[in-house]
Formats: sequence, structure tokens, C-alpha cells
Amino acid sequence: MIHLRNDALRLELVPEQGASVLGMDFLGASGWQPVLVPDIHQPTGALASGLFWMLPFANRARNNRLHDIRLLPNTLEPLALHGTAWQKPWTIDAVDETSASLTLRAENPFLYSAGLKVQLQGSTCKTQLWIRNEAGQDIPAGMGAHPYFPRLSDTRMQFSASQFYLEGPDHLPTEVIQLPPELDFSVAAVLPTSWRNNAYGGWNGRATITQPSLGYQLSMIADEGLRELMFYTDPALPRFALEPQSHTSGATLQAVAAPQVGLSVLHPGQTMAVRLSLTLSTLS
Repeated sequence: MIHLRNDALRLELVPEQGASVLGMDFLGASGWQPVLVPDIHQPTGALASGLFWMLPFANRARNNRLHDIRLLPNTLEPLALHGTAWQKPWTIDAVDETSASLTLRAENPFLYSAGLKVQLQGSTCKTQLWIRNEAGQDIPAGMGAHPYFPRLSDTRMQFSASQFYLEGPDHLPTEVIQLPPELDFSVAAVLPTSWRNNAYGGWNGRATITQPSLGYQLSMIADEGLRELMFYTDPALPRFALEPQSHTSGATLQAVAAPQVGLSVLHPGQTMAVRLSLTLSTLS
């Protein structure tokens, strides 16, 4: 495990488990408080971590296909889930007290390499994730981050998006509908009291999570490569997920129902990179 720390943040990276972040804490007025939280009731692994990375696609693959590439289920679920990088050991390239760089070379579902840089700078955790096509032909590719945050009775969330997708029986987005009031977070609101696993489109790349009981506010900022958003919450669990990604869950290269965002095409040797930052501040 890699331990990163400065005067405001501390974080644990697990290279052997998909370069996942086991957890991250913020030093607020009342001491260290959880920001990214693992699932302590699950076996070890990226899915139980506080944040893991999704590539070469994000969330579920519709019909177990990436365009014309056939996929096999990689969990007990029927659809291939969250790509393949989260199930592979990554190599440590460089590490110091406040930053780490890791890389991966994979052969499934095609030849690709990937890299991750995590840096603690003041009260901000900056991350950069990239994927490069190492195959001899074009590949369909996407990526995303899957962070888990504490779910408390007074947790409030705010973000703006222009589309909202209903969830189908296979947990994939279906039709677009007008944002229902209980799931419109353009104004800060508490989390729903029922199960939600919905895709949002047209996200502006910014989200705020306020944790009064923990004494802090978190600002999430994603660059233009991550403008689709998944929101997952289960009232029975003490954590929830807000997942920036490069494409709509279940999207392919072609036959994508508008306004869904499809996978990108990477030519041989081409690289796709995204940045995501989490900034913490103490509530007054």
C-alpha cells in the first residue's frame, strides 16, 4: 500500500487492486474525517475501496459488447462491469510523500496501456488518468472514476445536468425524461431515501458535497473529458457514489440514442487523458 499525506489530506493507494484508493481523510477543525470511504463489510478488492478507476469503459457494457468486441462477465453480474483495469495489479513508477505515478499494460479486451498520477496539493487531491491504444487497429474506449462518499442523514449534494435517464432492469439507462424534483440537484439537497442508480447527461463538470456532521465541504471538478455522471445510492449502505465518466453507461460507438455520449475511437498509438480534482474546505 502507498501512503500519501500532507498537512490537510491523507490517502492510501493499493497498486495490486487496480490502483484503487482504499480511503482518503481530511483534517478539519475536529480532527481527521472520512472523505472517500471503503466498504468494511466486503472482502478486500477494488469494488470495496473508496475509489477505483473504470477503463477501458465505464459502468456496464450493453449486451456485453464494446462495439464489435465481445466481452465476458467479470463479476457475478451478467454484464461486464467497470472495464478491466480495476481487476489488475498496477506498477509503481514513482512515489514520494504527496504524489504517486502508476502504470498498467493490459491485453483484455484489447492491447492497451494506462497511467495514473495522484497528487496531494494543499487540501486538493489531483488525479490524472490516461489510456493509450497499443493494438494494431482502432479501439473503442472510455474511462471514469468511481468514488464513494459518506452517506449521512444531513449529507447534501449539488450539481447541474441537462439530461436524466431512467434505469432499466439491467441497470442501464433507458429513456430520457425531465428531471424529477427529488433527483434534481441543481440546488443543494439531501440524498434520496430510496434506491437510485441513474445516469445524468450534460453535466457541467462540477459537483459539491456538503457534510455538516463531518465539518467539511467537498468540491469535485472534472475536465471536459468527463461530462457524464452516474449517481448511485442505497439507503441501506453508509456510502454513496457519484461517478464522473467519459460516456453514458452502456453506450457504444454506433447506434447511440441521442443525447447519449458514446465511446471514443482511439487510433493505434493514440492516448486519451482526463483530470479530476477533489478539494476540501472546512465549514464555518
